[in-house]
Amino acid sequence: MDEGTLPPSITAPKTRKPVNAIVQYRSAGGRLGAFFQQSDLLMKKKTRLRKGRRSAPLSPKKGGRGKRTSGSTGNKKSAKTSAPIAAPTSHYLRCCDREVHYVEWGEPDAPPVLLWHGLARNGRDFDELAIALAPTYRIICPDMIGRGLSQWSPLPDAEYCFDFYSRVALALVDQLGIKQMRWVGTSMGGALGIRAGATTLKGRITHLVLNDIGATSAAPEGAARIVTYVSNPLTFATVTEFEAQVREVYKPFGWMSDTQLRRMVETSVRRLPSGRITPHYDPHIVRQFAAHPTDYVQWEYYDRLGMPTLLLRGADSDLLTRDVAQQMTRRGPRAELVEIAGCGHAPALNVPDQIDLIRRFFAR
Repeated sequence: MDEGTLPPSITAPKTRKPVNAIVQYRSAGGRLGAFFQQSDLLMKKKTRLRKGRRSAPLSPKKGGRGKRTSGSTGNKKSAKTSAPIAAPTSHYLRCCDREVHYVEWGEPDAPPVLLWHGLARNGRDFDELAIALAPTYRIICPDMIGRGLSQWSPLPDAEYCFDFYSRVALALVDQLGIKQMRWVGTSMGGALGIRAGATTLKGRITHLVLNDIGATSAAPEGAARIVTYVSNPLTFATVTEFEAQVREVYKPFGWMSDTQLRRMVETSVRRLPSGRITPHYDPHIVRQFAAHPTDYVQWEYYDRLGMPTLLLRGADSDLLTRDVAQQMTRRGPRAELVEIAGCGHAPALNVPDQIDLIRRFFAR
């Protein structure tokens, strides 16, 4: 897909009845390109937000520059004096005796949103979504232990599991003074949202977005594919070689601009003592599947949830089956189901209409 194509807007359902929708792609005269030009400029331009004010979100304008609106209220009154969105700030906290890294966007007094990444990924995967939501929300994007800039566990069998991850999440939000939050979780991050939402963070997650993850693992081939490449990280002589592998492995994420892909590469890489390049995670994170083989079987936790839940499924997903997704619309919180065409496991949440689905869901 090129920068002149994007998925159309979808009107989010107003009730919590089970919903099935398919996001299809259509031509939009360069609107997607304009969106990413704005995103890239905002990433590069580090400015301070005016104290006591939040800038309005960007509303991409077909074939040209985006204009600012007054936010999720639907009021399109011009906000010419709004300050640009600041670049994220980087932080570290001690959680359950492990150092956890996170980046933060937006103002500290805004409603909080936790964006939690997949198995071998990190918090910078959500930059486009964070840019879009930061004018309205306080965005927290952690690196779970064993990933990104967070500490690797010295006890992988005991700590690389949802029980420990849920305690890490509790320690993080408590130290940040967050009482209630919205949550977006991709793959593992969604599974963590289910577990924490029913245990350590029970009653504190007000809106839950599950990005291509089910309440159980019913697609062994897809799970095996992920475990295989995560447990055997390749090494490369150059970052360029690593980028070629990332392009191939993450094709199921859907369309990404060259700028987004390059950032994904540069925030996912570390250099070994030998000088070679490898992905920035602890290969022992896959011990979760051996030491805790039923960790992803979560119906008992899912059935305890009561918050509004949006379930996104990549139409070509080899991890979240349609059968499991349909069951999730009838059980527990009775998730609203939306399928994203052109994606497998898992949608990158980086294009306007995917972002708009989440924005509208959060606004309820």
